[in-house]
Amino acid sequence: NNLLVGSEGGVSGSIGFSNPTDQLQTKIGNWLFILNSFSLTFKQNVITESNIAGTIKIPKLKDANGDPAEVGIKGHINEEGDFNLTASEPDGIPLTLFNFVTINFLTLELGREDDNFYFGTSCQIWFDNALMNKILNGQKIEIPQLRVYDNGSIEIVGGNSFIPTNISIDLGPVEIAVTGIHFGSTQLEHNGVMRKYNYWGFDGAMSLDPLGIDARGEGIKYYYTVDNDEHNGSGDSFLHIQTIEIDLIIPGSASPESAVAIIHGMLSLPDPGETTEYIGEISLKLPKAKIAGGAAMKMQPRYPAFVIDAFIDLPAPIPIGPLGIYGFRGLLGFRYVAEKEAIGLVSGEDTWYEYYTYPPKGIHVSKFSGPERTEDYDFPFSIGAGAVLGTSFDSGTLISLRVMILLSLPTLFMVEGRASILSARLGLDDSGEPPFFAFIAWGDNSIESGMGADFQIPKSGLLIDLYAEVQSGFFFDYPSAWYVNFGTREVPITARVLTIITAQSYLMLSAQGIEAGARVDFELKKQFGPAKVHLAAYVEVGGYISFERPQIGGYIAAGGIIDIDIWIVAVSLSLDAIFSAEAPKPFLIY
Repeated sequence: NNLLVGSEGGVSGSIGFSNPTDQLQTKIGNWLFILNSFSLTFKQNVITESNIAGTIKIPKLKDANGDPAEVGIKGHINEEGDFNLTASEPDGIPLTLFNFVTINFLTLELGREDDNFYFGTSCQIWFDNALMNKILNGQKIEIPQLRVYDNGSIEIVGGNSFIPTNISIDLGPVEIAVTGIHFGSTQLEHNGVMRKYNYWGFDGAMSLDPLGIDARGEGIKYYYTVDNDEHNGSGDSFLHIQTIEIDLIIPGSASPESAVAIIHGMLSLPDPGETTEYIGEISLKLPKAKIAGGAAMKMQPRYPAFVIDAFIDLPAPIPIGPLGIYGFRGLLGFRYVAEKEAIGLVSGEDTWYEYYTYPPKGIHVSKFSGPERTEDYDFPFSIGAGAVLGTSFDSGTLISLRVMILLSLPTLFMVEGRASILSARLGLDDSGEPPFFAFIAWGDNSIESGMGADFQIPKSGLLIDLYAEVQSGFFFDYPSAWYVNFGTREVPITARVLTIITAQSYLMLSAQGIEAGARVDFELKKQFGPAKVHLAAYVEVGGYISFERPQIGGYIAAGGIIDIDIWIVAVSLSLDAIFSAEAPKPFLIY
């Protein structure tokens, strides 16, 4: 239309065509693109206007009639030759995926990443499954950025990300206020065949009216197959709730100290395709009656395998002389074994001290390997017993002990204890760590022991702050590898007094030799009117004796600093000195 082509003025005018018979078509990935009309307007070789109209057929998405989805799109070519294809509909373009999920496309833009074409969209999502439609009660999920690829896969822009939302899930008496959703994909076995699944996850809090119980739900996921075309249209979908956790205080307005009862419960169901393990725990406290009890459990019925760890705190002690027994703990497990590999350590390389101090410190079912590792063991069996002891005349305030004995075949026999002095009596369900601990472990052809303290007076450590640890190990396969360490060079025994004096020391004994060291630091910071004074001094000594190659050495170092600031004037004086010697070869003095 009015097309002019000149040697100096270039091209001006319009060109275009229409395609009413749908004969101009091409493949864009797995989609079919039909060009319906096309026009360009030029002015002196510059594109001033362009219009592209077409249709894309998306086989895996269906329209309201159940036919393959057809989306009308419009495009534009700019003067540099780049183009984009978009679609927009105020009420959206609702398309269904395998009768499981409906995606209502509010905006649409065609893109390409690597060799994959996709539709980028802001959209609404709802579920066509009868169960999901019921529990969501028609609510729609707003997704700001979603990609639907030509192979049928879906991706939230930014990966398997958490999207804040504000919807609720009605599970009968339980209503979950969903605060965020996430999306992912996996492969699961269905009727003996591995299938491809997408899932939408919902995390949030529960309200159990009219009881007023606050709870948490995690791992609530809706799964559906995305490879139905490869299996003659056969599909599968299901709802899975992985973890429900409940905390209840009676009455609801009471503090933990004044409550009549405190109840905690948790149940975690196996995550499809990830594990077959059930995990649960429950505890009950009656603060006024001074009674508490609870149990934690792991179970895999398929093997079968289980471990149960239960406890009870008594309201009054069972007297045994000046002490009393305030509680009992019992542990029983089959095909669950306490071993280093359960927390990522390696038997024969890492120590039982590292196992014991790995959080949570001590014997805990989270540090047991399950039947996946132990099913080939001859007799994987665990049994343990424990108790809380304390001074009976003051309800355990002067001293209280929490002790546990564990036999976990074939890997470990351990006796451990933790202690507290001049504080509230320890309980078997306390979440805090007592200041003193000790253990002895027999396993991996070794006997290892350890003890330590992390003690402050008062709790802020203003007067005394003490940290100490002692470790020892004896190895039957390598007798010369024994060691006894009272602190180490890297982590010495440390005592801080009044925050101004710090003393450190260590002594390391082994078949290779002896190494020891000590250091005292003094530091004082004061302000006298406009003057700021900083005083610091230290004295350090150390030495070693080597048995492998006869050698002895030692050193002494001392130093200090005086720093005075008065307004903009600063004066500083520091002095450091060291004397060291080694003998016999090499013989050095410096």
